[in-house]
Amino acid sequence: MPPAAFPNPPTELSNVLRNLGYPATIVSYIHTAEGLTTLQHVRLLDKDLIEPMFKAMRERVPPIAYTTLQVSMFKTLYSYLRRMQESRTPVIAATITDELLEQEADNVDYSSKRESDKKIPFPSEGFKKDTEWLSFRNKFRNYLNSAASSRKAVPLSYVVRPEAIPEGANPIDPIWTAPLGGDAFTTDNRLVYTYLVSLCQDGPGKTIVNRPAFANTSNGRAAFKLLDSTFTGGNYQTLL
Repeated sequence: MPPAAFPNPPTELSNVLRNLGYPATIVSYIHTAEGLTTLQHVRLLDKDLIEPMFKAMRERVPPIAYTTLQVSMFKTLYSYLRRMQESRTPVIAATITDELLEQEADNVDYSSKRESDKKIPFPSEGFKKDTEWLSFRNKFRNYLNSAASSRKAVPLSYVVRPEAIPEGANPIDPIWTAPLGGDAFTTDNRLVYTYLVSLCQDGPGKTIVNRPAFANTSNGRAAFKLLDSTFTGGNYQTLL
């Protein structure tokens, strides 16, 4: 029997797997026996069928060898593609590397921990004094971080994320990758604005959140940024 070769012409998926270091035997099997040729095919898989797919390779004659790491990496690829779909973020095949999947694996662990965390209470006491802004801001962000957005896998806190990713943050966490635009963002941005109006009505932030520029568009992100820059002494004009 001739040795296995990579699909020719190559497919989107075969290129990704080859770049990730999968041997021709595995890539050829996934292409021919399983009929998986695109990243969308992987995304549409039932996750519970990934391990049986690999186990079937060893039952062939001759058997196809694979490692536990290769199975784990394929599962992480699946997880990444599903998360990108849920956050409506385009996937570029050429950017899928070992390093990206390592970050994704870390992100899955972090997301699982976040989902298991106790629900953070809504900061119903509101923002009453300008000297209490930092305390209120942290409570508000923590609440949003525990609240689901309309993007499902993305916490609502993505709406008020800083412009730059803080040092030490995971750059592929959905908080940083979710687009700040589109219908889902409009819905989430409106919800954040509604929260801010409710929480700022009895304090120094009332005149800011009620500005027509924010009220007419329910722009929670812009209102939050102006509140933050105003009560932390920044030059808020640059944030509009």
